[in-house]
Amino acid sequence: MSENRLKFLLVAIVIFNIADYMLTLRCLEGGLVEGNPLMAPVVGTPLFFFIKVILIPVLLYGVWRVRDQIGAAGRTAILLAVGVYAALMVGYGVLFAMGYVA
Repeated sequence: MSENRLKFLLVAIVIFNIADYMLTLRCLEGGLVEGNPLMAPVVGTPLFFFIKVILIPVLLYGVWRVRDQIGAAGRTAILLAVGVYAALMVGYGVLFAMGYVA
């Protein structure tokens, strides 16, 4: 995987992650609940913002810094994360399109 492609994928994860944060808040306001059991306990706390908007981008920057050492499995995990986030964005689109969230 080229450095440009890796950089694109890492930036995509950051953007998807921040979008997920904002869309999660919107869905919660609409009466839905957090579907991620790992994040559910911190939703509505300052830790939720810290994890989604600060920690994850910082960790991904760390991945970029050690990009020569992450290997094929790490690059596959990055591709998988982008795919999962893309599917999640489609899911949000469905929720909004079907009127579950105004």
